Amino acid sequence: MVGAAMQTGSPGLVDLIMAGRAIAGLGIGAVAPVIPVYIAEVSPPSIRGRLVGFFEIGSQGAQMCGFWVNYVVKKTISPEAGASQWRTLLVDPAFGGASVTMPYKLEVHRFCDHVTERAQLIGAINTILVRDEDGRRTIEGDNTDCHGLSQVIRDRFPGHSQKSTPQVGWVIGAGGASRAAIMALHLAGFSRVFISNRTREKAERIAKDFAALLKVEIIDSWEHMNAHPADVVIGTVPAESVLESDFARLVWNAEGGLCIDMSYKPLQTPLLRTAQKQAGWVTADGVDVLLEQAYCQFKLWTGLDSPRAIIAKAVRQSN
Repeated sequence: MVGAAMQTGSPGLVDLIMAGRAIAGLGIGAVAPVIPVYIAEVSPPSIRGRLVGFFEIGSQGAQMCGFWVNYVVKKTISPEAGASQWRTLLVDPAFGGASVTMPYKLEVHRFCDHVTERAQLIGAINTILVRDEDGRRTIEGDNTDCHGLSQVIRDRFPGHSQKSTPQVGWVIGAGGASRAAIMALHLAGFSRVFISNRTREKAERIAKDFAALLKVEIIDSWEHMNAHPADVVIGTVPAESVLESDFARLVWNAEGGLCIDMSYKPLQTPLLRTAQKQAGWVTADGVDVLLEQAYCQFKLWTGLDSPRAIIAKAVRQSN
């Protein structure tokens, strides 16, 4: 009853909710295994069945209440919640790290002690790490999306680094994923990067943010893009926002190249279908990128190489 009261009277207070659950769990754990046995042994035969049935009703009711407590916890811990509520999880000794997805990528930096340089530049965190700095536990935010993309570029288009002419990359879109794409092209050694977006202001902001690393040029027309055929094209916009006909006027590099679409629902996007029709072009879908960044996360968390084949098979089957 004490645990139930604590949980009922603590809306929005995760610390009390968790403490209440712990107390209730201790009480249930201590008596639940023996109650049915003793009910059957010590109760009069005339009411024995009713007592056992009452116990089962109470047990099932408690499980139902537990479901709603879980629901409350999930709804309470959100980017809008107070920092103390997130800290409850992050400072738990059992917490060893986490993978972060949208919309939390843009908010979780508030709860990190440190944020890596690449995560700061990209403006998003998808990996939380636990560090030990002189015996003090700290939380670090990182971003492995750019690593996943750059690894896909190296694996699928290994000849790009041997080209005598400057390597050209084209990023479609100007959201958070496009920042990871630009960083990936930089890590892969690209010296020229173009970006196109329906809202020019967003593209200009990205070009300014990356100015210290490389020159990001904004595409205003197909003629502008066709004058500098890309070696690598990276799509970062939702698949349903474009059509194959949108790329009808694009002149694809005659020497071939790599086309990546970070969208993985569906896997076959209009951009990828268009690229697959071009001679010498290879493609990579969003799951390829997702897997590569996950391998990097696994290494950061454990210090070990991940079982790539097993993970890839499981992800592909589930997708």
